[in-house]
Amino acid sequence: MVRQPFDFAGRTGKIVFDVDAVDYSGNGFIEIEITEDPTPATTFREYQNFEVGPVPRNALTLRLAGFAECPNAVAPNNTFVYKNYVGTVVTPTFNHGSGCAKTSQGLLNHFEVRVSQNRVDIFGSDFSTDNGQTFPNFKLLYSGNIDLPFTRGYVHFNAKNHATVKYLSIPDVVYRWDNIGFDGPVIPASRGYEIPDNATTTTYNGHVVQNLGYWLADANRGVSPGIYSPTTKIDALTFQNVNTTGISSAKLTLNAYFNAGVHKADSTWGISYRFNGGSWRNYNLTTGDLAVVNYFAGAPLGMLSLMIDVPMTDIVSGTNKLELIPLNAPMDYPPVVTNMDLLLGVQ
Repeated sequence: MVRQPFDFAGRTGKIVFDVDAVDYSGNGFIEIEITEDPTPATTFREYQNFEVGPVPRNALTLRLAGFAECPNAVAPNNTFVYKNYVGTVVTPTFNHGSGCAKTSQGLLNHFEVRVSQNRVDIFGSDFSTDNGQTFPNFKLLYSGNIDLPFTRGYVHFNAKNHATVKYLSIPDVVYRWDNIGFDGPVIPASRGYEIPDNATTTTYNGHVVQNLGYWLADANRGVSPGIYSPTTKIDALTFQNVNTTGISSAKLTLNAYFNAGVHKADSTWGISYRFNGGSWRNYNLTTGDLAVVNYFAGAPLGMLSLMIDVPMTDIVSGTNKLELIPLNAPMDYPPVVTNMDLLLGVQ
């Protein structure tokens, strides 16, 4: 996520980027999202068992994929508009055979997304053969009428990997991005501080795999309540070098998984947190959280993207220690958290 907000109120904004946009048979492809909230909420819920993540509250989501009409090429597919966590596919104005960008691994394509509150147009080139100096056959790939419930958001650039070890016999698909940018007014960005991904590794089917998140366990798991990595207890996670000068707000953003596949989540579920040994504060799942975590295409997924307001008095300059405990969540598979950011609004 680019922390600088993208504002397109009353105008058509432009997002540009270069990337080698090869679609690996649906198991590796790129996505672009604009989300109203500064949360790690980027995914593509086209169908169940697509290894999906949490969805944004309000957003525009774009996927570049291959089609039979344009072999060795990509075009936008199943563009989504999210309103209050519900995604709706935007029907294109012409078929994909009329607008495809030819791709080649390691060679960049150039794309432009032009978006207003009511329309999106996506342009793209064929791959460059001169190291990105020129981009041939630049043209309109897709147009759609939309109805976004917001005019300022955050731009995300993502590579989607779907079971690449299983289907492609490689650990993951890697994309090369360049020249990412967007236009519009320069709006003060939040100060952002990150907790690094978990780095513990294990072996699965002969491959070394890495844990990216942390378990949250309580006494019902038969352990001391707190954060685990994955079985070793961690006293606290830390945000480093925090600057609180002139801040107007503080938010904790993160992805969370709850075992809603076996249990039905309710508003007693949540996360208890505290900063720097201060007061414990509770975040209980909201009505919107529950609608997402309990249902998708008839089956629960348990994935959430959370944005939690933090009292500014809880935050200090320098190192900030964060402790987490689950609230009433089932312990047969404990909650998992990852992608934790502390965002400080500036005046």
